[in-house]
Amino acid sequence: PEKGIADEGINIPWIVIAWTLPIGAAALLAFIVASFLAVGVWDFGSARYLDYTWSLARRLPYRLCVGFMAIGPLVLPVVWFLQVVGFTEGKEREVNLEVMRDCTFSGILLLFALNLLAFPTAAVHNWRSSDDFLALHFRRSPLCLVLQTNASFGAKLVDALWSAQHGDLRRLERYAEDPGRVNVVLEICRRAQLAEASEREASETELARLKNDRGGNSDESSGSDDGRLDS
Repeated sequence: PEKGIADEGINIPWIVIAWTLPIGAAALLAFIVASFLAVGVWDFGSARYLDYTWSLARRLPYRLCVGFMAIGPLVLPVVWFLQVVGFTEGKEREVNLEVMRDCTFSGILLLFALNLLAFPTAAVHNWRSSDDFLALHFRRSPLCLVLQTNASFGAKLVDALWSAQHGDLRRLERYAEDPGRVNVVLEICRRAQLAEASEREASETELARLKNDRGGNSDESSGSDDGRLDS
């Protein structure tokens, strides 16, 4: 007699694949808590905390956990479809395909959410090389802890810095711990941005040099091969 998908009692591939999502989520949460404790910042208005949230999604363990979570919604539909084709027929196949169709939209939403986790759309800055910036504190009301995301605050802060750079200090005064030192805050952030730009330029220059070196080595190798063929 032909076997169905559930004839063996337990669908092992389903169990293994389905558990990747909760295991990945638990690992991600553990990494976030451990890295937060390692930073040792308890003031959500400090620049060091803002830098932590900026850099979190770019760290390799974070992206590995999110990638592991994506295995389930990516692989499970394929395994499901193959099992439906290989082990079902008639009414059972129709029911499975109908359920698969009903679950498609939620699976797409899940993948979209995971994509936002892995690749946040908010602009971030790498100012951690500036000790003066990391020592800054900004004004954030207790309500911001539950009503405002760090990405939103970072965007507003950068906007305030841009306005202050062009002569309008009012927005930056809202966030500076001491409004009387707003020019100092502006100068510290300006130097931090210049350092970030210099680091990025140096990195791009080094990458271009490595590519040129590889291209030169490839040309030399090709020339040597041509010389051997001519001889």
